[in-house]
Amino acid sequence: MKITGVVLAGGKSSRYGKLKMFETYKELPFYEHSVNAFDKAGIQNIYISTNKELAPSFDQRKVGILVEECQHEGPLYGLAWALRALQDQADWIFLLPSDTPFITSEFVKTMISNMLNHQPPAWDAFIPKSGTKLQPLHGVYHTRNLEIIEKLLDQNKRSMYPLIQSIHYQDVYFEEDQSDFTNINYPEDWKF
Repeated sequence: MKITGVVLAGGKSSRYGKLKMFETYKELPFYEHSVNAFDKAGIQNIYISTNKELAPSFDQRKVGILVEECQHEGPLYGLAWALRALQDQADWIFLLPSDTPFITSEFVKTMISNMLNHQPPAWDAFIPKSGTKLQPLHGVYHTRNLEIIEKLLDQNKRSMYPLIQSIHYQDVYFEEDQSDFTNINYPEDWKF
């Protein structure tokens, strides 16, 4: 089972007012917390999916860069782009957003452990559930989902939820207030 980590970092950060993935928490840019969570959990192949304007701004010592053809098309497009680019070297794509600075390697390890215990061939994805809320941007998706995603994109669907409704997934339960899922949309979301 080959798992590749992909950090989604192609957004405009319009609600934040500036590019939040480069804001720092504990002296590291937000996106690096996702990279480090993958790395410390033992995922060796890690990529950042972004656009051509942002690509040169990322530290590429630990990661590869996937430059999306179209900009600002949403997370489903970012997942499709990663699946296309990596389908020959990965069975599963583990997504993390670039705006969750409290993400931990323990979360990543828990997801992988759950996959190993639930016979992955029976599932198209493993998606964490925080209380009652699914967290698809922290999910693990099999490469066979690419065809379904491309059809959804052709129908102009850009969010992850139409995909979740179209595939066979296993949810992985986490506490409702687990900080790994805290995404930063506004400066006041994290400056406390």
